[in-house]
Amino acid sequence: MKRVLFIIILLIALAFQYAKSQKESGWIDKGNYLENKFITSQYSYVNFSPDDKSILSYSNDKILRKWDTETGTLLKEIKMADYQFNMYDISTDNKYFAYNYRSVDNIDSLFIFDIENKNIKCQLGTYSNYEPWGSVDMNNKFIKFNPTTNCVLLSSETNYNRFGAYQTGIIGDYFECCFDSCEHNFLKPDIVPYKFEYSPDGKKYAICGYTEYTTSRDYFNYYKHEFNYYFELVNTLLSDTDFILDCFSTESEYAKPNTPDYFLFTPDSKYLAVFEDNKIKFWDTETGELSMVADNFYFSGYYNDRIIFSKDMKYLIKWENNNKNLIIHFIHLKDTESSESLVINDVNATCFDLSNDSSFVIGTSDGRLILIKDIYSNISKFTNQSKINLIYPNPAKDKVSINYSLSNDSHVNLTLYNFMGKEIITLVDENKTVNDYVENINTGFLAEGMYFLKLQTGTSTSLFKLMINR
Repeated sequence: MKRVLFIIILLIALAFQYAKSQKESGWIDKGNYLENKFITSQYSYVNFSPDDKSILSYSNDKILRKWDTETGTLLKEIKMADYQFNMYDISTDNKYFAYNYRSVDNIDSLFIFDIENKNIKCQLGTYSNYEPWGSVDMNNKFIKFNPTTNCVLLSSETNYNRFGAYQTGIIGDYFECCFDSCEHNFLKPDIVPYKFEYSPDGKKYAICGYTEYTTSRDYFNYYKHEFNYYFELVNTLLSDTDFILDCFSTESEYAKPNTPDYFLFTPDSKYLAVFEDNKIKFWDTETGELSMVADNFYFSGYYNDRIIFSKDMKYLIKWENNNKNLIIHFIHLKDTESSESLVINDVNATCFDLSNDSSFVIGTSDGRLILIKDIYSNISKFTNQSKINLIYPNPAKDKVSINYSLSNDSHVNLTLYNFMGKEIITLVDENKTVNDYVENINTGFLAEGMYFLKLQTGTSTSLFKLMINR
């Protein structure tokens, strides 16, 4: 009996020790970056507090966590509801967590959770008009916090056959609109949005959306519907400042216009940057006028929410996962064809944020939390290493010259990859001495598109983008 009791006590002690070890947190120095000891499930959100002293994260285990930025210590854990959220957002001051879910009786509810006090601040049941043969496409709904007032914007498309819904014909006759959640004040009742972005100062927003009007009956006595699509820039503090940047009208629900690929405000809220047609258009948020156009900037839907401006507006930062490595590109805004890149091996990022003091926090698919302090000094160190200096011409057609330099005598591997990370050809694989080199290659066999040149030496890895245009 004593032996059985001893074994039970031992198992309890081991379980307690295991649970304690699971909670062990703090930064581990990995050389170029810091990694937290605490491992969880895939991260979907990381965000610095306004004073950069803490980091708030949310992962697939549905737990909010607060971390000390300096030490990496886990300060707080909050288990959110066990049901699956349709959507959620966290306020920029890290005080509130907004989430939405649909109950078994098809009622959508929006909750605002107070993170500091661990309680629900307010709850709102959203209006839904469901028919037995169709329902709202939940993939086209989203929540957005206003950065300064902590109100929430909830929007939805109607259950019409548009933008990915799978119903046929027109079902119902309602539309939902934007509103401030706790006050129920309508913000933009005349447009149903499908893209929306607040400026960092909370005083402006950009919106892509549509209005619908029933016009007349056709030959078969069906109502005709007119759809008006808008892309607007709005200053909420000034009257008559709804700048229409683009508009399109049609009587067909399938004739959706070419909407901007992506848009976001600059950190100072002075400009709205719109990404389309491999260009960045900067719209002045005070006048609504086009201020500047940056050409030759490659963009695809892959980079949605993977782009951010540096606080000093020197760089446009975008990141991607390529061949099991994280690549962070720092593109000079004054010359979008000029850039530096940082490569972190064996990291598959899922979310990131940039602090006011230029630290970079990264959440990964395997539950790791990574911190890069003073990321610009990392760029400086990187640029003093072996690197690719210039690819000319770029974009290229049939021939290209690659200029690269070596900071140390080392074995050199220069390889060309396609956009998906598949190796195309090895250009150099030999020992070389400290010097500048030029490699001339024939690119006539390459299909049009984007490629990467990877220079790997004994001390560093450099990655450069190559565009092929025919």
